[in-house]
Amino acid sequence: MISIAEIKTRQQYDDEYNYRKVYTEVECNDRKIMTKLNDYQIDDEFANKMRDAFEKFGSLTEKQRAVVNKKILQFEEILILLDVADDFNPDNAFIKSLDEYFLKFGYLSPKQIKSLKKIVFSCLE
Repeated sequence: MISIAEIKTRQQYDDEYNYRKVYTEVECNDRKIMTKLNDYQIDDEFANKMRDAFEKFGSLTEKQRAVVNKKILQFEEILILLDVADDFNPDNAFIKSLDEYFLKFGYLSPKQIKSLKKIVFSCLE
């Protein structure tokens, strides 16, 4: 027969195991996010604050994680749009200027992204 003390110990062990498992998964995801942030060399005030927070606390909050993921997805989308636009219009001065701007500053304005999408979608029709 199992004693009450053993049941509590098992429950505590299970709780500790589940907590570690969840924490490890979150920490792993945060590391992947920070690796992407560094790989893409996203270097603005927000990204630097997230790097500092990650170094200080070892993880990001859910809101921070969501915002950083959104920023990374936007960055990846712009890279893809620029690649496609450049493939279809390699000599287009506007696309080259957007590409240079993006490489220099790491972002495009919503108006620039809209123009870029218009060019890409017109090429795909």
